[in-house]
Amino acid sequence: MRLFALVVLAVGVLTPVDAARAGPMADAMAAFGLNGRLAVDCARPPSADNPTVVYRLADDDRVSRTLMEPNGREGPTYPISVARIVASDRIAIREKLPGGGHIDVVIRGVGGRFNTVDSVSSGGTVFVRDGLLVDTGRPLATFTRCGD
Repeated sequence: MRLFALVVLAVGVLTPVDAARAGPMADAMAAFGLNGRLAVDCARPPSADNPTVVYRLADDDRVSRTLMEPNGREGPTYPISVARIVASDRIAIREKLPGGGHIDVVIRGVGGRFNTVDSVSSGGTVFVRDGLLVDTGRPLATFTRCGD
């Protein structure tokens, strides 16, 4: 019994506070690698041809995605209400939209590179299917997790 108490105490002392406060969404996002800045080309600033996003994982399990404007300033931020790993290379997230509704997105991640596979609005509009924009048939950009 005394040994068990010491092990519990040691584990409690060695567990980082942030990990103890993180929740299942933040854990899933971090495990999948969707945290911090992602860009098409991390060496270049945000621009129309270098889309950049920032995923933020808060200690209280609040998760969000912020679009970066071409001038480098933060653009719209979308809270994420669901994040779960659905396969070794896929995570499903739900982003809340301003004014109500949401978008369900499945992102594929392999080797530190990420791209949207499917995207559907709460109203049923399909934006992306099998990695292609539905309205143009063009593939979506692939993002890389940047080191900062």
